[in-house]
Amino acid sequence: MVQVAMKTSYDVFYYEVPCMLHCLLNSAKQMTEQEYQSNWQKVKDTNQLNFSFAKSQLDGCLANASSVIDTLAELAQINGFSTVNKTDTTCNFGALTVNNLPVLFQATFDNFQDQLNVVYKFAVPPLKDLTTASIKFILTK
Repeated sequence: MVQVAMKTSYDVFYYEVPCMLHCLLNSAKQMTEQEYQSNWQKVKDTNQLNFSFAKSQLDGCLANASSVIDTLAELAQINGFSTVNKTDTTCNFGALTVNNLPVLFQATFDNFQDQLNVVYKFAVPPLKDLTTASIKFILTK
């Protein structure tokens, strides 16, 4: 949700507008590997969350992909994230919001358990729910 304050000649009105995180990402700025590592270390561990998805829970294009990580990299890029440091089983993704707050996540696909594990960090608490919703949107649509 984006919180809005609107001042009129009658009063100040406050309201919230639903908004997905990818609408707030700065598409003109691609995050580099050094920026990703630096931001990952700066964000406190208390601002880190993990979740996992069985392959059957993923969006059809991911669940049926021969390479989940390659397909996820394409989907993340479409949604405004830079792909940083990709291997066959792990990929790091980063983006900056329009006010330069980092949004960072790492996805690891476990071939033996057919499971995608995600670790993400949010710079400030208001980004927590937006980041969670955005990552789940990319993965499960």
